[in-house]
Amino acid sequence: MQIEKNEKGGDLLFCGFNQDNGCIAVGTKVGFRIFNADPFVRMFSRDIAGHKGGIRSVEMLFRTSILALVGSSVSPPYSPHKVVIWDDHNRRILGEINFRSMVRAVKLRKDRIVVALKQRVYVYSLADFSLIDQIETLDNELGLLALCPSTSTASVMACPGIKAGQLRIQTSSSTPLFIECHQTALQSISVTLDGSMVATASGTIIEVDVSDLGLVTQSGKVVWGKYAQVTNHPDRDGCINAIMLV
Repeated sequence: MQIEKNEKGGDLLFCGFNQDNGCIAVGTKVGFRIFNADPFVRMFSRDIAGHKGGIRSVEMLFRTSILALVGSSVSPPYSPHKVVIWDDHNRRILGEINFRSMVRAVKLRKDRIVVALKQRVYVYSLADFSLIDQIETLDNELGLLALCPSTSTASVMACPGIKAGQLRIQTSSSTPLFIECHQTALQSISVTLDGSMVATASGTIIEVDVSDLGLVTQSGKVVWGKYAQVTNHPDRDGCINAIMLV
C-alpha cells in the first residue's frame, strides 16, 4: 500500500488511522484525503481553495463524516492554533476551538473532543463544545495523547504526567492515576478500543489493566491491582519479553 502526493502537489503532512483502524486519514498541503484500509480505496477527499499551508492533523470520528482538522498556516480558517470540527457530508464547519499555542494532537469520541497542547490537555463536549476539564502535563512536543473511543465503558484517557517518564490515566469514575513507567520521556501512548489496556513506549512498554487500577467500587472501596511491563529487545528481531508485576 502506498499513498502518493496528488497531482496538485499535495505533499503529505499527516497520516493516521481512525479509532477502529479501518480507515486512514491523510493531511496534505492542499487539503485532506480519507481512505478505506482494506481494501485500500479512497473514500472521499477535499482540497481547500485559497488555504495556504495545508492540513497538518486529521482526526476521524469512526467512519462518520465528522472530522477534526488542524491547519499548518496562520491563514484562516485552518491555523495550527485552532481545532475545526468539519461535517464533510453537509460541507460545513460545526464549530471551532481556539488556543493561544499550537495544537499538538486531537482525539475524538462520540461525546468528547480532547486536545493536547505543549503543556496542557483540554477536554470538551462534542455536543456543545463546552470545556469539561483541563490537565497540566510535562512538555509534550510530540502531542502524546490516547483516548478510549468506546462510550459503553468509563471514559479512559492517557497522557504524559508532570514528570519525565510518568503516565497519567484519567477516568470518569476515579481520581487520576500516575504511574512512573519510564526513566526517560515517553515516546508513545496507546489505549485499546475498550479502554482495558494502556501501552506506552520509551525503550520499554507498559501495559496497564485499568479495570484493576484503583477504581472505586459501589461500596466505596479503592482496589489496587496489577500491571505488566513489557520490554522490547532490538537484538531479538522485535521479540518482546513480558514481566508481570503484582
